[in-house]
Order: sequence, then structure tokens, then C-alpha cells
Amino acid sequence: MIEIKEKEFLSGKMDSKIRKALENGAIIIFPSESSYGFGANCLNEKAVKKIHETKKESFDKPIGLVTDDVKKAGPLFEIGQKEKKLLEARLSGPLTILLKEKKKMPCSSNGTVGIRIPINKTLLRLCSLAKFPLTATSANIHGEEATFLPEKIMGAFSAEKDFIFINAGKLEENKPSTYYDPTNGKILREGKVKLEEIKGALSKKLMQQKRVSMVIE
Repeated sequence: MIEIKEKEFLSGKMDSKIRKALENGAIIIFPSESSYGFGANCLNEKAVKKIHETKKESFDKPIGLVTDDVKKAGPLFEIGQKEKKLLEARLSGPLTILLKEKKKMPCSSNGTVGIRIPINKTLLRLCSLAKFPLTATSANIHGEEATFLPEKIMGAFSAEKDFIFINAGKLEENKPSTYYDPTNGKILREGKVKLEEIKGALSKKLMQQKRVSMVIE
């Protein structure tokens, strides 16, 4: 496993190497708002399979995604105005939106995938280096606790030659992202973002749209 310090990654010196690695199916271990995670090309079946194997979990277990730009997800998912507004909203914490696939993807088994735009600056920069959304599942063995310490990452995955580890030191132990299904308006997994905040963001956006419509008319 190749280790890169967060400061070096953010300097941009490794951009070309990281970009090429992602295009070739490499797995990047990144820091997020809640824990370390596995990032790879969500369309690369081999990379997604490797993540499942590393986590020792079922191949049909859904894997969430991250991206820095809704446009990158547009060709892959059905994204309406409501979904777009929520993905781009700046809320109190990370919010994952459940979307329907336009075509079959290796990270899903039931036609839907959760995706979000991260808040963490390092993860956001990593997303910007890819032309496609990245997988965003916790970097741990299935059933074990999420990983916050770099020494645990090194101890568990240092033998993985094709892995790149962005070491951001010890991470804060925060709640994982809130999972929200916009089809029925329900939270599937509650994190820091509560339903009231989601409804408030949608209401605010709708009011803004109405004002724009009245001005145009």
C-alpha cells in the first residue's frame, strides 16, 4: 500500500498519479466526515468486487457513492430538481440521497444507489480528480467498527499493493451520513441531518423557485 500524507495530497503534487490510479481501477483509502473509507471507480466491476472481498462481505451488498458535481451523476441516475437541490444543499452534516439507476451498476443490487456530495475537503478534492462518482464505503471488515485511526488502516490493509492511503491522522468519531429517500420522503438511516432540516431545505428552495417564477411572469 502506498501512503500519502493529507498535506501532500492537498498540495496537488499527486494529482496526476491519483487520477491515473482511479482510472486504472485502484482503491483509495480516504478520510471522510465520519471515518476512513474505500474509494474507487463506481463503474469498474473489478474494483468494486475487490472492495467487497477486502471487507469480507456479500457481493450484492449496496455501496454508497460520492461526487463533487451532480453533473457526473446525471448520466447514471434519475435526478430531478428536488434531488439536485438536496445534493447541492449545505446542511449541518453529510446527506446521502437514494437515487434510481438509469443503467445497471456494479455497486447496486436493487436498482438504487445512495450518493452525496461530501463536506470533507480532502474527499471533495479526491472526487474532483475523477470523471465518475467514487465508491464511499467504510474502510473496515464487514461487521466491525468504522476505522478512525491510521495505524489500524496500516495494520489491516498494508499488504494491499494496489491501495493508496491518504493519511489524515486520527479522525473525529462522527455519525455517518443521513440516508434519505426522496421518493417517499423518509430517512432510512439517521445521522446528524434530521428530517426537519431536509424539509426546511426543500421548502426554502421551493420558495426561491416561486419568487423567480413570479419575477419572470
